[in-house]
Formats: sequence, C-alpha cells, structure tokens
Amino acid sequence: MRPVQLLQLVFSALLAASVAHAHDMVHEALAGPHRLTVYLNPHAVTTGIVEVAARAESGGVADMRFALTNVDASPGEPAFATATALPVEGDPTLFRSSLAIPSQATWRVDIQAAGESGSGGFSIPVAAAAPFGGLAKGIVRLAAIGAWVLFTAFVLVALRWLWAGPSRGRRRLLPVSAAVASPWLLLGLSNGVLESVFYHPAVYQRAYQTVAIHPSVSADGVLDLELTDPGLVKFRRFDDLVLDHGHPMHMYALRLPELDRVFHLHPEELQPGVFSRELPDMPAGRYQLVADIVHSTGLWEAPQGELELGAAIRADGVFQHDDSGGGGHGISEARFDRNSFGLSDGHRMIWEKPGRALRAGDPLRLNFRLEDSEGRLAPDIELYMGMLGHSVILRHDRSSFAHVHPTGSVSMASIKALSDSPADGAHHHHRMPDLEAKVAFPYAFPEAGRYRLIVQMKHGGRVDTGFFDAEVARR
Repeated sequence: MRPVQLLQLVFSALLAASVAHAHDMVHEALAGPHRLTVYLNPHAVTTGIVEVAARAESGGVADMRFALTNVDASPGEPAFATATALPVEGDPTLFRSSLAIPSQATWRVDIQAAGESGSGGFSIPVAAAAPFGGLAKGIVRLAAIGAWVLFTAFVLVALRWLWAGPSRGRRRLLPVSAAVASPWLLLGLSNGVLESVFYHPAVYQRAYQTVAIHPSVSADGVLDLELTDPGLVKFRRFDDLVLDHGHPMHMYALRLPELDRVFHLHPEELQPGVFSRELPDMPAGRYQLVADIVHSTGLWEAPQGELELGAAIRADGVFQHDDSGGGGHGISEARFDRNSFGLSDGHRMIWEKPGRALRAGDPLRLNFRLEDSEGRLAPDIELYMGMLGHSVILRHDRSSFAHVHPTGSVSMASIKALSDSPADGAHHHHRMPDLEAKVAFPYAFPEAGRYRLIVQMKHGGRVDTGFFDAEVARR
C-alpha cells in the first residue's frame, strides 16, 4: 500500500468536515463594456479542479483571464491560481480554462475581459465548505510527523535487535532509519501532497457532508426545521445568515419519487439554525427538501433533508407572502419532445427549446414565455421576488440540483456580500428587466442524463408553475 493510500484510510474520518464542496454555478454580469455569462463546474475536469467557461454575450472580446483568490484578499495579493482562457474552436464567443481549487473556506473567481471597446472584470464568490481545512491539515501534518517518529523508533529497535554489531554499526542506525523514514516526514510537510489527499475521490466523495435539515410537522400544520452540521468537526455556524430576496431561507419541497409536486417556501428564522413555517395545502407523501442559506461572508450552502407527511395538510388553499407551489406530470410520464405546459387558468408556459441537442457542459440560455388563452404574451406579468422568474433544475435521480435566476444560480446575497467588501474592486451590474412575459435562465447542465425543469412566473397576483423535462447528452 502506498503512503498516500495509507494516509487516506487513516485520516479520512478526521477530514469528514473539512473537505471542500463547490456548487455548479452560473452568473451573468458586466465586465466593463462586455456582458459575460460565466459557468463554474467544479467536477468537470477532476476533483480539486474547477472548470471555468465564459460566454461573451456581445462580440469584441479578444482576451479573457481567470484568477482564483481568497474571498477577502486585498488588491495586489497573489492569486492561488491564474489561467488565460482560450476561445473554443468553432465558437469565438466561448472561452474555457480550468483552475486548481485550494482547500479554503471561501474563495472567489476573478474574471477579466478585454477588447477593442475596453476592459473590465467582476468576481464570483464560490461556496467551498472547507473552513476548517487549516486545522485539518495541521492535524494531518502532526499525525504524519508522529507516524514518522514512531516508524523511526521501530526501525531503530528492529535494527538493533537484528544487528547487534560493533558500536560503529549502532552509530549507523540513526542515518539509516532516517533515510528509510524521511518520505513520511516529506509527506507530512508537503502541502501539495496534502491537497492531493484532500481532493482524492476516495476521500473527497465520502468525506463532504452537506448541512442537514431535520423537519417536523405539528398537528396544526406548522413545519419546524433545525439545521445541523453532520461533520465530525463542527465548524459551521448559523448565527450569521443574511437575507436573500428578503428571506433568510429559500426552500423547495419536491414530492418523491415522481417530482410531480413542488412547493417554494420561505421559513422564518426563530433562532440560529432553527426555522418555522405554516405549511400550505400539501398532499401526503415523502418530500425532498433543498434549501438555500447565505452567510455574511458570502458563503452559501444548500441544506438537504426529507419530510414525511403521513396526512395531507389543509390550509384553505392560501400561500403566505412569497410562498408558491404547483403540480404536473410525474417523471415516469416525461415526454422530452414536449415544450408546452398548460396552466389551470387557461394560460400556458412555453419552453423555447434551442435548435441543437442539449449537451453537458455547453453554456446556453433556457428561454421561457407565458401566454394567455389566446396565445398572446400574458399582459399582466409581474416580478416574483424581484425577478421575472425562478427555476429549479434537477436530474431525475436527484444527483444534481440548482436554483436558477435570470442572473444565474449564484446567490444575489453572495454577490452583494462580495461587492460590499473593500477588497473587491469589481462592480456588478444587472439589467432592470423589461416587464415582458419572457424569461431566460443562463445555465449549463453539469452532466449527461434526464432533467426536470420547474419554472415559476408571476402574473395577475398569482405564481404559475410549469413542468418540463430534458434529455442531455454527453459533450
């Protein structure tokens, strides 16, 4: 067994709460005069590497560079990694590169674009749940040095027992044992080796643990939630959450196994890590819960859990404030050629599918429109929590989940936290949407497979929910 493999087995438990996990992300913003849509896929290349793809929505971009830095790095501070993005052959508007991910609590990707019309840039804060990585590395180093000392002692004792020669032989024991054991010391002190251990799939894929949601429902239909850190080392805190679109938590409840009902809820924070919400009308069944929370540092996480409703909830059909929900066909009845979804009020939601096949990792815009019963764009369209629409995109097997806005999947609260930081010299610009019953979601499907797309748009004081399915091929 190689030393790295041995360390993986010995210390994987110590790393249980330390290994980073980054979400697949997309964000649209202005880099000077250039509007870019940037996609980050942390698992596209290999574990510990983030693939960055940026599409110039307007032409004229001649040069693009990416850099990975600490989220609170001051101007001029060296980056962890830098890369010059190269345009994709056959598509001069699309630039790709990749960056090595350091095991830091929160980091950011800085994007710089230049062309004849000028240059500029912006930054994207990236969620990486490794805020305890420094201590974990220290533990690994100490353990490796301890192993080196013990191994050296073992070699000394063994050689003395096997080689009871003259005194000059004993004097050779220390350099001989040191030469034998030195790789262990180098392994313990080498940051590069430690990074490879942290991000080796054998450790990474088993060690990272998402924040857990523990739900319970009272007899009067009140949902109580508690967030916990399931890791061995409890590094997470929940007393620093900030509002995103006016709420400390956005949560989706999707009925299993068909994903045929969805509820977009906004539990209220009672105390750090404890939330509550009166449930709307909900049929009995088992629900997948996925939430969004944002810390004051800009780090955002997606706690997950499951809720079992033994009996239906009756709440007179009323949704509170920004809560919403809807139903559609189950994934067992998915039709991948369908691009229209009929709504209960006679309206229908249309997916303007791209003319080419959907492929994993390809940046694209998912365009939807809301029509009335006459086939015209709905005239009474409204903003829903400041956006023309909200979308949930998840694989049928639930291995991938994204909450996407017209500006992308990066939390607006995270963007604001980074923009308000004195270390960040970039400025984020977002267009005020024209109130037309059309919405576009920038996105890149992270991997091949079958996906469910759930889209919400608001008109005439009600939120409509459309259900669509997509089959995505390999790139």
